[in-house]
Amino acid sequence: MRVLCIDFETANYSPESACAIGYALLESGKVIEKGSFLIRPHAGYSDFRPDFIMIHGIKPAHVKDKPEFPAVYEKLKPFFKGSTLAAYFSAFHSKVLRALVNLYGLDFPQTEFLCTCKLTRKLWKHLENHKLPTVCSHVRYKLNHHDAGSDAEGCAWVLRKVLEETGAKTAEELACTTGVKIGVLHKDAITYRKGKKSGIIRTKTSPKSQR
Repeated sequence: MRVLCIDFETANYSPESACAIGYALLESGKVIEKGSFLIRPHAGYSDFRPDFIMIHGIKPAHVKDKPEFPAVYEKLKPFFKGSTLAAYFSAFHSKVLRALVNLYGLDFPQTEFLCTCKLTRKLWKHLENHKLPTVCSHVRYKLNHHDAGSDAEGCAWVLRKVLEETGAKTAEELACTTGVKIGVLHKDAITYRKGKKSGIIRTKTSPKSQR
């Protein structure tokens, strides 16, 4: 299973104001690529709110000479190709991605999206809460929260543990096993669907059911 975990930071409440993206490519249970890019927001969405700067530490001076999203997307295209996407709180990150695709008129294919936060709420109900720092601590990943690269890698570590515990090998199997719907990112909308029942569900068989 090839999954690209992503994380955006924004300059303000507008999803078009992305100022950083982190990524971690998970394949065969290993993070094989990871990194992050600062992004210069589009001129129409470039106001940095002080409270947002307090959260992620990114200031206008940090991005004034950085490329806008289309140039960053070109560098990330090889990782997007053939990958299921995942993010912690995917509703936010998929919204930012779709907003940027539409803002710049980019050619972006229909892509499946997983929410690792929803998966942890299903599987690890015993945790005190399901905030990313808490869950990363559970999977023994040292998180630098609101650093886009670290958040994306933390998402990958969480997903790796989820796959290990469920035995799922595909997004379909994971959806069938957990009941968490698969997001489908279209250029004009985000829809959700259940895993197809034809997918193989790997679950542990109890001694009773073997008889």
